Amino acid sequence: MPAAPRRRLLRFGPLAEPVRFTDCEELIEPLLSIFHGWDIADVSDSPAAAPAMRLARTRDGYRRVSKWRNTSGLAREKIRATVVEAICGFHFEFIDWYAEEHDQQLHIHGAAAEFDDGLVVFPAVQRAGKSTLSVQLASQGHRLFCDDVLPIEIESGLGIALGIQPRLRPPIPADAGEAFHEFVAARQGPTRRNRMYVQLRADEIAEFGETAPIIGLVLLDRTTEREAGLTPISEAEALETLILQNFAREAPPADILETLHRVVAGARCVRLTFGNVVQAGQLLEDAFRSSGTARRTGEVRTTNSVVSPATPYDRGAGVSLREIDGSLFLAQADTGAVFKLNETGTALWKLMASGTSVEDAVTVFLTAFPDLEPEEMTEEIHELYEDLLDAQLF
Repeated sequence: MPAAPRRRLLRFGPLAEPVRFTDCEELIEPLLSIFHGWDIADVSDSPAAAPAMRLARTRDGYRRVSKWRNTSGLAREKIRATVVEAICGFHFEFIDWYAEEHDQQLHIHGAAAEFDDGLVVFPAVQRAGKSTLSVQLASQGHRLFCDDVLPIEIESGLGIALGIQPRLRPPIPADAGEAFHEFVAARQGPTRRNRMYVQLRADEIAEFGETAPIIGLVLLDRTTEREAGLTPISEAEALETLILQNFAREAPPADILETLHRVVAGARCVRLTFGNVVQAGQLLEDAFRSSGTARRTGEVRTTNSVVSPATPYDRGAGVSLREIDGSLFLAQADTGAVFKLNETGTALWKLMASGTSVEDAVTVFLTAFPDLEPEEMTEEIHELYEDLLDAQLF
C-alpha cells in the first residue's frame, strides 16, 4: 500500500487562506527563507478554508495549482522542475494574491530603498538593473523595502515594505566591483543558473508591513553612451510612469490619481543615467542624503463615436482630473481608466468643459493658429472630440 501523502498547511500573515504543501518538505525551508518579518504559522492541525495555493512534488517537478482569483471556479496550474524555479513561481503568484487581498493599497512595479528621510523609489524599466541597484544600496547601508513591487497606502501615500528578499539574475556584471561581489557571495540564498536570491540580514531589509514616506522617484537609464548623472524630470512624466506601473485596479480611478499625484508632488523626481551600480549608488547617496532631499521647486484612445458639430457637451459623470506641467490627467470612475492628454488635448478639454461645440472649437483654434490649414485643423478637432467622447470623458 502506498504511503499516505505528507501534507502541511501554512498561513502567511494577514492572508486569509493557507497554502498546502504535499510531499515537498525540501521546498518549504528555502521558500520560507525569502520572507522577512512575516508571521507564518503552521495550521496543519486546524480546520481551515480551502487553500489558496497547493504545491506538490510530482515525477515531473513541483506542481503549483492556484484558483484564478478574478474568475470564480477556474484554476491555473504550473509545473517547475527545480526547487528554485518553484520558489520563483510561488513568489510571483504570491504577490498577485497579496495585491488582490489589499485593495486599499496601490501596487507599483519597482524597487525602493530607505534613505534618512524616507524611500527612494525606482519604477520598473525593462532590464535597467533595479534589483542589482537595490542590493548595491543595501551594501551601502540603506534598508531595502522591495526590489519588485512596492505597496502604497491609498489614504496616507506611505510606501509599505513587502518583506521579500531581492532576486538577481546571474551572472553578476563584472563592473559591479569586488565589494559588491563579496557582499552578494556572503548572502547567497536559493540559487540556480540565472536565478539567485540574496539573503539580506535583519538590518539590511525592512520587515513586512513597515512604512515610510516617499521622498524620491528615480527613472533608471542604464547606458555607457551618455554622461552619468541625475537630471530633473517633470511631475507629469513621473506621474505617468507611476500610473503605468501600478497594477492595482480595484481602487476607484480618482483615488489612484489622487494618491499618485500626492506621491509625485511630495517627491524629488529625477532620471538617473549610469553605467554601473557602484556609480549609481554614489550618485544617489549624494543626491538623497538628508541635506539633499528637499522637494524640487492628446494621448487618448481611438474612437467610434459620432460628433454633432453644433452640440455643446458637458463633462462626463465620474470624471476627476489633475493638471501637471501642461498635461491633464483624467480618471473615469465608470470605466476604471486613467488618461493623459497632451497640450492640444488639454486645450480642447477646457473648451468642451465650458460647453463649446465642435464648430466653435474649430473657430477658436483657427483664430489662435491662423497659419494652419483649415481643413486639417477641422479634421483634427473632430477626431479629438470623438476620442474624448469614446473615452466617456464627456
